Amino acid sequence: MNWLSRLFKSAPKDDESERSENAPLEAERQLQLLRLELQDAQAVIERLNSEIERLRRASQVASGEHTAARLRALYNDLAAPVTQLHTLQHLVEAQDKPVQSRDILAIVQRLLSHLQEHHLVLEGQIGQQTFYDPDRHHPLSAYQTPQPGQPVTIRFVGVSYQGEILQKAGVAPE
Repeated sequence: MNWLSRLFKSAPKDDESERSENAPLEAERQLQLLRLELQDAQAVIERLNSEIERLRRASQVASGEHTAARLRALYNDLAAPVTQLHTLQHLVEAQDKPVQSRDILAIVQRLLSHLQEHHLVLEGQIGQQTFYDPDRHHPLSAYQTPQPGQPVTIRFVGVSYQGEILQKAGVAPE
């Protein structure tokens, strides 16, 4: 019977008391796991921030290269007409030689054509009748400012690039 009493005295403790004894250890283990997860998350954040910065720099370089290539193409297209205009200017100013207006107009037309190929847009046409829009038109007379929607005539075309008005069209009331 002795063995029976020993068996009951050393009976396993219930789950609740075992859990309460192991609770501090379990909490410490959970805390360590959370610290490791936090360190991993911070490392991932650092790597992602580095990658974002690298991509931002690469994008700026690519954008700058693209812009430089577009400008180079524009300047290449404008080079010949510009040198021709400069030559005509030299003929008039330095050598006092007459220049045909048709020659100047042909060069100017080539310049305009090249600019339009590079997405510069002439807004309106000289003599065109339209309705005054203060966002797109500039009155030529300080004494006669048209009201929005009032009929006007375009005297100087406007200029836009990629939807942005660079120069408003000069207008006069009808």
